[in-house]
Amino acid sequence: MGLTAIPMNIMITDSLKALSPEITTDVKDAVTCCASSRLHCALINESGLDGRIDGGVGFALAYPFWRVSVARAAEAEILGLESKELIDAVGDAVDALRFGNPLRITVDAYIEPHIGLGSKTSLLLAVGASVRKLQAFDSSVLEIAETVGRGGTSGVGVHLFSHGHFVWDSGRTFPEEKSQFGPSSRRLARPPTLYRRHDAEWLTVVHFRFTDLGVYGQLETNVFGKYCPVPHSDTRQIQQIMENLIWRGLSDRNNDALQMGIRSIQCLGFKRAEWGIQSDATKAFRRYWEQKVSSTALGLSSMGPTMYCITADASEAIAIIRDYSIPPHHLVVTKRATHGARFWGGSV
Repeated sequence: MGLTAIPMNIMITDSLKALSPEITTDVKDAVTCCASSRLHCALINESGLDGRIDGGVGFALAYPFWRVSVARAAEAEILGLESKELIDAVGDAVDALRFGNPLRITVDAYIEPHIGLGSKTSLLLAVGASVRKLQAFDSSVLEIAETVGRGGTSGVGVHLFSHGHFVWDSGRTFPEEKSQFGPSSRRLARPPTLYRRHDAEWLTVVHFRFTDLGVYGQLETNVFGKYCPVPHSDTRQIQQIMENLIWRGLSDRNNDALQMGIRSIQCLGFKRAEWGIQSDATKAFRRYWEQKVSSTALGLSSMGPTMYCITADASEAIAIIRDYSIPPHHLVVTKRATHGARFWGGSV
């Protein structure tokens, strides 16, 4: 359908603007949105320590991204999506937004679903924000996320849609604001507010996977049910790693601290459980990477199977991945998205 798929190898810029067409239309009956993918580093508190729950950290990627156009039309259409799940989700989101008139929604660049890159959240926010702009409603992204049913666990995807770069969300009070452990798709709570944001302009990211799909749907819910709550001691360690290594590494451009922090959180809390449910292929590559590389940490995004590393020298990571015994499903070298979603047309 003319969609822009993930190529095997690609080097791209750090800006969605550079990847997106310069749309100069001032037509009021259509809005086009470009919205980034994201890497989710970790959920911070899946134990309820100190009366809190959740809290997530992650960063936006310049590639891949959604490009979605929403226009008034004579009859409702959703074009360019092959996944029935996503088509149904977009239809439900439009119904929840109560636009009142038929819309034609066209997708011509996409993020593959269920690979750990935040595809559904980014898509539904792109649709939701575009519809609100057609309505000339001044709705916040948090309000839109609640309406379309995203951000019920981690707020990373929601805040990256607004800001880009690197974000840490605040989580929620436990059990007042949220009393159950579960994925965002279950709508267990409103999206959490933003805690911290960092520009992190110096980061280069390599992301890739060796398995077609990750865990999602009921299986994802079952993972939360089986492994949560995690030990309080794990949550305390993750909090300390976030403050003393990852955030300090970002602020000071201290690569050693950043790598140590990313490496350490892979073995703690819910991230340990997420690694535990990966395919044999993903686990085998992790062992291979750890034998080959000591200075650069390997991370798992969300429920996987996408893995990533942050490095000043992408060529080393690419060489290691290419030398592996099987080829990856995708291999992308990119910068972070340096701003939130971009819009053209409508009232923007």
